[in-house]
Amino acid sequence: MTVTTVRALQINSRLFSSSLTDGHPWSKRRIPFRAMLQHPDIRPSVMFYQETDYEDVVPDLVDFLNAGDSDGGPRGDYACEHRGKVGMLYDEKKWRKLSARSWDMPNGTEDARRLVLTELESRSTGGSFVGWATHLGVHFKGEQAARRGQAKFILDRLAELKFDPARTAIVGAGDINDTPTYPSLGVRSVMRAGGLLDVRTRLAEEDVDGDTLNTHHGYKRTQSEGKWLDEFFTSRPVRLLDAEVVVTDPFRRFPNATDHNGLRLRFSFGTDLTTERTRS
Repeated sequence: MTVTTVRALQINSRLFSSSLTDGHPWSKRRIPFRAMLQHPDIRPSVMFYQETDYEDVVPDLVDFLNAGDSDGGPRGDYACEHRGKVGMLYDEKKWRKLSARSWDMPNGTEDARRLVLTELESRSTGGSFVGWATHLGVHFKGEQAARRGQAKFILDRLAELKFDPARTAIVGAGDINDTPTYPSLGVRSVMRAGGLLDVRTRLAEEDVDGDTLNTHHGYKRTQSEGKWLDEFFTSRPVRLLDAEVVVTDPFRRFPNATDHNGLRLRFSFGTDLTTERTRS
């Protein structure tokens, strides 16, 4: 199989109504988002998102991604799989959807959290991978136990669908609301036990730009503490090439894209590693 190389991005766009009393309209927030998406090293063929309004934000992102860049770059044809405020965008010129599913996940005493799973096949190479997007629970008593349960829920759904992390290219992304401070108790440890590894477990420090930057800045200057609330998880058949914490304007509150930074990942999959890579 020819090796397929993929540029992926995950974002948390922060909902308009989330604890913001002085106005934070998407018409302002989309400006730094668009600058980020237009960058030639970032423009993704697959994008994972959370806390993103499907009625307001997603159609605007699709329109922008489909329009091509200001220098005449290729136009896309992006489609979406979503549930609630969580989902995946992918360029149908490059990807063919093989299957898609979504679930509500138990979340302790709080409202359910969402999981979206999409199996995509490269139109240029015929290679396929399974992508999933989520946003795990936070801000209630017993939240960490709930997040661990949600991580197990994801692994169980993969097992039910016969997507074996030992043999299947799997790439999951989300705001897991869990830093690596207590790895033996957190979401990352559950995922590792199930065969899905976080970025910094797999990639050398020199291959992760902004490794020490937090992925959540809270509308303040991004701190260099290495606390990642946002994460990519990948199975062993996926080869990680490089990653980057993409700063989304941490120096002022308004206008600002979101209170999270983006997380970019370039990865490949396929068995013939001697074949020249085809970018998707």
